[in-house]
Amino acid sequence: MGLRRRQDWPERLLEAINAKADTRFSPGIHDCCISACDIVLHMTGVDVAAKVRGYKGKEEMRAVLNEHGGVEATVESAMKENSCGEILVSLAGRGDFVLLDMADGPTLAVVDTDGINAIACGTKGWERVNIKAHAKRAWEVD
Repeated sequence: MGLRRRQDWPERLLEAINAKADTRFSPGIHDCCISACDIVLHMTGVDVAAKVRGYKGKEEMRAVLNEHGGVEATVESAMKENSCGEILVSLAGRGDFVLLDMADGPTLAVVDTDGINAIACGTKGWERVNIKAHAKRAWEVD
């Protein structure tokens, strides 16, 4: 059994996205891993990022990620610890986690309310990224 969405998860998904719509990138506060996990925390009440949360600044962020083997390994470990089953990218739906293959490297995101794009942390707020073009892995949030 994986993470359980609350009954009102669709509203919570939108609330979490809107709450940080204009938030600039800030390591440990609004970066790819923390921001995606914050959305899922709002939908489920479970903090998937609990083991890595608390770093500040780019150097601490790099140290935490390096300690866990990089972004993808950190994400994979957190998903296993929280019983999020990996699914085919083509099956990822609203509120599921996706790992995007971006120019800056792997980026954790959540499938947006449209079910077509992922909502990912950008330098000046959220960026919507097409899942078909960029997602390489996905995990279901029940």
